[in-house]
Amino acid sequence: MGFFDMKFSKNLFDGFVLEKASTEHRQTRPLAVVNVFSYKTKGSGPAIKLRFEASPTVSDIKDGYPRSFHQFSIFLDQGLSQSTPPEKLNKLFIPLPAGRLLKPMMVAWLLCTSQAFAGDCKENCILTNRSQDQSCALDKTPLTRCGNFSSYMAEDSKLNAQYRSLVKKLNSADAAALRTTQRAWLQWRLDKCDEADEASGCDNGVCAGVAHDACIIAVTRDRTLDFVQFSNDPANAARTNFSFSHKDNARTSSQAGSADQFELLLAAFAALDKELLPASDASMAVELNVSPPAETGLPAGVSPSAIQDLRLRTEYMAALDANQKRAKIASQQRQLRDSENTSENALAILAAKATPQQLKNMGQSLQRSQLTAQRKARLTALLAKAARP
Repeated sequence: MGFFDMKFSKNLFDGFVLEKASTEHRQTRPLAVVNVFSYKTKGSGPAIKLRFEASPTVSDIKDGYPRSFHQFSIFLDQGLSQSTPPEKLNKLFIPLPAGRLLKPMMVAWLLCTSQAFAGDCKENCILTNRSQDQSCALDKTPLTRCGNFSSYMAEDSKLNAQYRSLVKKLNSADAAALRTTQRAWLQWRLDKCDEADEASGCDNGVCAGVAHDACIIAVTRDRTLDFVQFSNDPANAARTNFSFSHKDNARTSSQAGSADQFELLLAAFAALDKELLPASDASMAVELNVSPPAETGLPAGVSPSAIQDLRLRTEYMAALDANQKRAKIASQQRQLRDSENTSENALAILAAKATPQQLKNMGQSLQRSQLTAQRKARLTALLAKAARP
């Protein structure tokens, strides 16, 4: 989804006055530039600070209000009302549909933010997809997920070194042709890996970006091997119809494609295993109706306002909040299990089409992976089933 320029509705800020505005840069995904607007309520109401994170830039302020934004998030330092605990208002997300003014009714509260990209990223690990209408130079495009940043930099350094070495060996005409094809390859890499990300069927959550990042690393590694092959034996490379074009390269054959897809699936399973909880985790049980403290004598599901005793009401509200958090975790786990089933089905289809040698290679790659023993056993069984006549 791209970004849309939107006019801001002043009604959203009724009751607030601008206290301070500043700009800072952060490396949070997918937001690169942060504009900080501190507001306080008019009159004697509680103070509140709103931090707007927008990408890539935010327009000027007019009459104390932001005029237009790209897609952004608002983080609240304090709660908006006494009825909702402040810690539950840690993030406010405002969607921006194209072609109409933003209205207060479009505000959606997110009671608990996703932890898929939790933690500060010390390095510039934001690879902007083409779907975000942003572009970066090759040396400025590390991966979406910080965990793969070092892997990308290592492969990219190898590719650049091999590329520079090869350019020196070619005559001027061939070197110019290589530069042209390399630029085309870089665009192809973006297109291919965007498609891989879309094909993974993961729009958000823990697996978002995994296929994209794994694809970037895999095709970059293959491109380096292509250059090595040509540098070591250009005559033999020519005889085997080697070409710098990605379309003619033998590495994009169905056999190589199967290996790439299998590696992407392994990356997806690794990400899932980091987030999946044991299916039998009793501590995550969600109650349909939470019972208040027995001393109240009230039925389950009663409104907290019906409890006059402050201590008992506080205890009950804490139980409600804990149950709500468990419900959110349970919902996330269901989505992860759905992703797990989808990935296993994709693996079964891939294995069913594979040759005996491809299945053998998949099995060896699986055993070399860092997946858990339980996951390896499960996937090994899937491959064994596909190998049966």
